[in-house]
Amino acid sequence: MSNDKELDDAYAYFRWLTDNPKLPKEALLACYELSQHQTALFVTTLPDFDIVPSNLFKRIIESLEHKNWAEVMDLVEKAKSWPLMAQQNG
Repeated sequence: MSNDKELDDAYAYFRWLTDNPKLPKEALLACYELSQHQTALFVTTLPDFDIVPSNLFKRIIESLEHKNWAEVMDLVEKAKSWPLMAQQNG
């Protein structure tokens, strides 16, 4: 049986962080783009097949916590190119 609580908690915290009224519009719009690139935001663990936040998603959350808007936008760009990076490295 899969346990996605860690990922659910990460998404809830991410949503809370992006509700910050001080979040610059550019960073907020970049975060909205992540909805189209969700496969970059989680990984499946073995042997239980739990779905957990990816290191990239954790870094985006940390950047939001530290109000490092430029890094947030850079990491979102990395998430958007995730399938291409995987193909190049595969």
